[in-house]
Amino acid sequence: MVALREKFPKESFNEASCQVAYANARKKLGLTRTLAKRPGKAPSGQTRLKPVAPVVSSAVLDISLLQAAKALLQHCNGDATSAALALKHVASLQMG
Repeated sequence: MVALREKFPKESFNEASCQVAYANARKKLGLTRTLAKRPGKAPSGQTRLKPVAPVVSSAVLDISLLQAAKALLQHCNGDATSAALALKHVASLQMG
């Protein structure tokens, strides 16, 4: 609060509003409270993420697929957006 008053000497500040803004900024940054949390009380406004089973991929990247991607990027002079656009065009032709 002192730093604000020094920086803006002509302004008047509401002490409570500054404290709330400071607390909200700390909360956004993920800084925890210094007080001990109550045991068994769930934090308000937060939902627990359900555990997700690890993704097991049976598909193994084929070296020929990687070489084709490298060749496509070389043909497009390293421009990934034009390479992606070319792939979209080919995919649209194959669907039709």
